[in-house]
Amino acid sequence: MKSYVPLSLALIGSFILGTIFMSYSNANNQVADNHEQPKEIEHSETERYVAPTPVVLNDPQTEFSDAQEEDIRKILRSYLLDNPEILIEMSGVLQERQVLAEKENTKKNFTNLINERDGFTNAADRKNAKVAVIELFDYHCGYCKRASGLVQNIANSQKDIVVSFREYPILRPESQTAAIAALAARSQGKYLDFHFALMDASGTLTEERIFDIAKDQNIDVDKLKAEMNNPVIHDAVLTTRNIADSIGVSGTPAFIIASLEGDFLEVISGFSPDRVANAIEAARAAK
Repeated sequence: MKSYVPLSLALIGSFILGTIFMSYSNANNQVADNHEQPKEIEHSETERYVAPTPVVLNDPQTEFSDAQEEDIRKILRSYLLDNPEILIEMSGVLQERQVLAEKENTKKNFTNLINERDGFTNAADRKNAKVAVIELFDYHCGYCKRASGLVQNIANSQKDIVVSFREYPILRPESQTAAIAALAARSQGKYLDFHFALMDASGTLTEERIFDIAKDQNIDVDKLKAEMNNPVIHDAVLTTRNIADSIGVSGTPAFIIASLEGDFLEVISGFSPDRVANAIEAARAAK
């Protein structure tokens, strides 16, 4: 997930300054509206009193003068120095809103994250599955390699879980080639074995090494190379990247744990076996 860093003083200060300017301008607008036309006040049948037009010091249609802007800046600076905690409070509120927005985007994209068109799904009993575990990974990510055993165990032994593998190559140019090759192996029914073989490999996965690993998995390399040119596969990688951006995922591995029968959904950044296990249990229990 993205790292949430408290907003800079300049950014929040600019927001407050803009608010003050707007309030000040609105106040001037109200003064102008209230005194746009002279008002006649009737005192008797033979006498009318015309109220004098007030002097508006600042025309609301013009910008603030340099002196006015300097005064507002002084007020803002003094307020922030006297109340610095407001910066932390505003940062916290904005962070909470961003987290909620990203979680909502994850829910909207959930169906796309577990489809078989843009990734690979594995389930012992798809019809009766209760939990979805979605992993976004890069074949050059050390923590993804450490998580590989956990994912393999979930995919092979937990029958009520659908595991969705989503290629998210972001670390090296070679990661893109490995991702395309892995998805191309689906046409030969070899995705899962090839995936874990790539995860087990150390060092840089050059194209030559990728094809050597494919041979070791009894994959027809000529057919694999031909399938790697399929635009559907390239679109699948791009789709995952776009979804990752929209839900706030910027690193690997990232796990999305969700209930298929309830409302539970959690995004876990990095390799945290305990958090993944706890989220799976929570998803099972969700109604």
